[in-house]
Amino acid sequence: LVIFNSISKLHFNTSVMSKNNYDIVIESINLFIDEHKPNNFIIIDMDKALGVGGVATALDTRGFYSSKNLYSIDFLKEYAMIISPCIQSITGSIKKVLVLDCDNTLWAGILGEDGHDGVKMSAHSYPGNIYYEIQSLALSLSQKGVILAICSKNNIEDVKKIIIERNDFQIPLSSFSSLKVNWKDKAQNLIEMASELNLGLDSFIFLDDSDFEIELIRQVLPEVKSIKVPSILDHYPEIFRELMKEFTLQKVTKEDLLRAQMYEDDKLRENSNNEKTNLAEYLSTLGIKITIELNSNKEIPRISQLTLKTNQFNFRTQRYTESDIIRMMSDTQFKIYSLSVEDKFGKQGLTGLIILKIKNKKAFIDTFLLSCRILGRTIENSFLNHIINELKKNEIEILEGEYLQTLKNEQVKNFYSNYGFQAGAVNTNIFELKIDHFIFKKDINYIEVINGTKN
Repeated sequence: LVIFNSISKLHFNTSVMSKNNYDIVIESINLFIDEHKPNNFIIIDMDKALGVGGVATALDTRGFYSSKNLYSIDFLKEYAMIISPCIQSITGSIKKVLVLDCDNTLWAGILGEDGHDGVKMSAHSYPGNIYYEIQSLALSLSQKGVILAICSKNNIEDVKKIIIERNDFQIPLSSFSSLKVNWKDKAQNLIEMASELNLGLDSFIFLDDSDFEIELIRQVLPEVKSIKVPSILDHYPEIFRELMKEFTLQKVTKEDLLRAQMYEDDKLRENSNNEKTNLAEYLSTLGIKITIELNSNKEIPRISQLTLKTNQFNFRTQRYTESDIIRMMSDTQFKIYSLSVEDKFGKQGLTGLIILKIKNKKAFIDTFLLSCRILGRTIENSFLNHIINELKKNEIEILEGEYLQTLKNEQVKNFYSNYGFQAGAVNTNIFELKIDHFIFKKDINYIEVINGTKN
């Protein structure tokens, strides 16, 4: 990751209203930088940081002459706030779920008291126009792949009626991946929500107008970032825009754009599963297809994103930028296998990844991960079976894997040993499989494997 600052003018020219030669040169240089920057460069507009307190506040001439430090502490704090979402995105620590209360959070008023027509969210009057703006901002997050959810003490049918029937409510019901609208305590609702979405609570932001609810979540679930709707309502949009930075993605992939629909498809799968008495019977009805591609150039942004965001089914939790992926694809030692999944309910996109590093007759699994959305279908076994077959064709003798424990990947701790790998005598985190002697133990006939690599 390289953060590269755009060139700022550092002055205000009040005597000339039109662009002078200096302005034109600065714009030309910035345009050139933007068009020719490497993939691992992120451009930061310095004017945004300078504009907060003004140039006079940002510059420290004494510091410059004494220690070559041009900027003031206040400016550097603002600058740190601007670049922190970029760093969070690259290190995989961005938030994924925005949980919203309803009353005085998504609309003005209390539904149970003011009724269906009494709550306010119109763009044409105060305070409804503030909530109209909040809904617009939340919708824009959903359209970029952020998971929206509702956690509210209300009657669920009343809330659904507002969402579906009020013309001034802007977010479609389908954009909410979870609705916890009941009278249970909100901490328990968030725990259940995290389980249903198969995501960690540390990826949640909770927004509510109640001091009681905010303090409850902060004490019971400190890993959730809890933000209170401000008592001075005019500050609400500004606070909401600040929290949006927590969800910053450097690039939005097609999987991000379809995330709400994918969770809706998951609900259909779950409902279908409830009708079956046996997991294998249920899985056999899904028509699961997995497509595996080698070094897919068109999927580089998504491949990088998976390494940055996936935590649970991830053996080594290595984080890679797009530039890292490009470098590995151009290195003959590396092979990057990406996996896409679809079934009768819909496509789930690129949701799996295996990166191999090959030297002589040995292959090392640098990265093995699956998105949480496709777990529980034994897809990981079919994926690894395919990779082992490919290695066997290429006369690779040994496949080596490693498990590096984190706070979130406990579920894969025993995967290699259960699959047939042997733990190392010295380093028990290293597992080895002799490919010629390996016998596939799992006949997964309900998963169709498609080799998507073009020869």
